[in-house]
Amino acid sequence: MTNKGTYKNFNGEIVEFNYNSELSLSQKVNFVMEVAEMIVSETIGYAYIIKEVIFNYCLVKYFTDIAIFENDEDFSLDMIDAFIKDNKETVIDTITKAMGEDMFNELSKACDEAIEFRKAHFSDYKEEISDLLQVVREFVVKPDYLNELLIALTNAVNSFAEKSDIDMDMVNKLADIIPVMKEMGSKEVAKAIVEEYHQNTPNEDV
Repeated sequence: MTNKGTYKNFNGEIVEFNYNSELSLSQKVNFVMEVAEMIVSETIGYAYIIKEVIFNYCLVKYFTDIAIFENDEDFSLDMIDAFIKDNKETVIDTITKAMGEDMFNELSKACDEAIEFRKAHFSDYKEEISDLLQVVREFVVKPDYLNELLIALTNAVNSFAEKSDIDMDMVNKLADIIPVMKEMGSKEVAKAIVEEYHQNTPNEDV
C-alpha cells in the first residue's frame, strides 16, 4: 500500500513523497545485502560508525520514492547524514511506524547477521599465511627448522578451519602433510609446499 508524506529537501523546500509499508522478499534481500556490503568491505573493514546512517538510508531508498542523489556518483555520507537529521520525524519515523515493529526487527536482525558474516568473511588470515611462508623459506635454507614448520602448518590449519571462504581442499592437503613430514624431515617437502602454493596463487612472491 502506497502512502504519502512530506520531507524537506536540501534547498529547504517541503516536498511530497510516496512510501510503502511492505517490501517484497527480493527487496528485503537487496536491502540486507546493501547494508552489509556498505558497512563491511575489504578496503576499510567494519565501519560501525556508519551502521545506523546506512540502515536509515536504505529505509529511505527501499520504502520511498525519495531520490537523495540525482546521480549515483553524487553519493555522500555527509549528505545522507544531513538529510536524515533534517527529516527523521517526517521520513524515518514515518517509515518505521508504517512498516511495523515485526518487519523493522526482522530487517535489523537480518542486517546484523549479514554484517557478522561479512566480518568473518573478510577477517584477516593473511598473517597466518605470512608466518607459514616465512617458516617455509627458513626451512628451505635450514632443514633443521622442521619443528617450526610443523607448528606453523598446524596453526594455519586450525586458523582456517572455521573460515567459510577458505578452500577446504587446500586445508585438508595441509592437514595431511603434517603427519607425513614428521617421518620425512626433508627440505624437499618444504620445496613441494612452495610449488603447491605457487600453483594456487601464481602472483604470490615466495
